[in-house]
Amino acid sequence: TERLARDVMKEMGGHH
Repeated sequence: TERLARDVMKEMGGHH
């Protein structure tokens, strides 16, 4: 699940 992990990391990092 690299795609999901990348999406979550991007959203988490971008939101923070």
